[in-house]
Amino acid sequence: MKNSKRNFLILLLVVFSLYSCEDEFLLPSPEKVENTQLYAEVLGEFLSVWRRFDEGIRNPTVAAGGQVVIDQATVVKNGNILSIDYGNIQKLCADGKTRRGRIEAAINGDYGITGSLITISFIGFRVDDIPIDGTIMISAVSSDPQFNILSTNFSYKDYLLNLNSTVTWHNGFNTYTFFDDTLTMTLQGTATRQSKNFLLNYETDSQNTIKLALGCNYRVVKGLLNLRVDKDSSLVKLDFIEADGCNDLIKVEFVNERYNTFIKFSGF
Repeated sequence: MKNSKRNFLILLLVVFSLYSCEDEFLLPSPEKVENTQLYAEVLGEFLSVWRRFDEGIRNPTVAAGGQVVIDQATVVKNGNILSIDYGNIQKLCADGKTRRGRIEAAINGDYGITGSLITISFIGFRVDDIPIDGTIMISAVSSDPQFNILSTNFSYKDYLLNLNSTVTWHNGFNTYTFFDDTLTMTLQGTATRQSKNFLLNYETDSQNTIKLALGCNYRVVKGLLNLRVDKDSSLVKLDFIEADGCNDLIKVEFVNERYNTFIKFSGF
């Protein structure tokens, strides 16, 4: 009888310990948190470059052959080159970041027309005095319009992005006002933090692609981005919360650790 009771207690303790381990909430490592937050910032800056090109190329003054200042940058189109020039002195922009140098876009065809190709490069371009390098290619694959945005070498703040994105305009592309523009975006690729040997694979959730509203100052209004950490195969979800409207608040869910936090998306 005593043995049976003792065995039962041992079994109970084993079951309880297993349950406790499975139910334990583990904090993600500081490195994983830091690398995830930095990835969101770098992705935001990548998308900010596309936003500045899109604003410039669709500006009516620029389209008519003139030049205009948009968020501290002089924007002008000479021949097939669109120049977004912040000059040699750092300028404080609307997002609170400083910029200097130049973004150049070589345009082959008409933006938004099938077969067009835009190649964006950087000449001494710096954000918060940190250089951005690489090239971005934008090709129109249909005149809905729908674009592919590609880069294999975009680098900023120690991250190297390999990115493939499809952007589909649903409303407003052919007007000069942005308040009626709505579009969706898919993303997939890899992000490598070079000094930390840290690799992320990422893609938008197939059931919850990223939705943008240009009337929200190009803000993300909803969408889910899944990140897979190569080192431990863990999953991190970046959830652009729909309920916060134009505020670009992201819920960061470290799935394996069952830990959530919130960050502000700095993009666009």
